[in-house]
Amino acid sequence: RARESVNYDGPNHVRVFTSFYLNEAATLFDNPELRGGRVFALFRHPVEREVSLYHHLIESHWEQTHHPEIAQMTLKEYAFSSMAHSNWLLHYLANNKTGDLTRDDLELAKKILLEKVLVLLTNRMKESIGRLST
Repeated sequence: RARESVNYDGPNHVRVFTSFYLNEAATLFDNPELRGGRVFALFRHPVEREVSLYHHLIESHWEQTHHPEIAQMTLKEYAFSSMAHSNWLLHYLANNKTGDLTRDDLELAKKILLEKVLVLLTNRMKESIGRLST
């Protein structure tokens, strides 16, 4: 489906396609008209992300994701609880969507990021945006 939704207007036009599904989106690069495509990902530090999520889950009374029981936990208790989130990106990169993650999964994900993805960081936004233009 994603392949059908991409229009190509020639070499002077930049198209950006976003997806959480890297493996599925990779098929777009099989299209000869889209040669030279690159994958980039903007990452937030995982600890910073999880701390932010902890506070959001406590404060977001209006959302279904609100968990009042988390408000009774310290951040450390939350981090070691079953309610803390697993690293979904690692699951997707390793193509291990439901099982326990292993050291091999981590190594595979690191290899994919190193070889296939231009990694950008939210805490270095100016530098990251600059990397997109090179």
